[in-house]
Amino acid sequence: MLAIETRYVGPTNYRGSRIIARVMEATQTRKVTVGYDDGLNTDDNHKAAAKALITKLGWTGENGYGAWIVGSSERGYVFTCDTKHGGDRFTV
Repeated sequence: MLAIETRYVGPTNYRGSRIIARVMEATQTRKVTVGYDDGLNTDDNHKAAAKALITKLGWTGENGYGAWIVGSSERGYVFTCDTKHGGDRFTV
């Protein structure tokens, strides 16, 4: 099962707020960092970060991947690719 975790990182003296999306696997770290867009709500900012990583890795519908289901965790949001269950779905 494919899984992506996103988490919010607050601003520093040198960088603005951002969302980090990473693949949840033990063998290697694959991630992207997306600047927080104040024009979007929290959910949409996390979805934008997940979409950026999904696109980077080629895990899109064009390559045979299904819809992505969104859930939450203690650290942020979790996105899984599974077309068999209900939930808040989006496609890339």
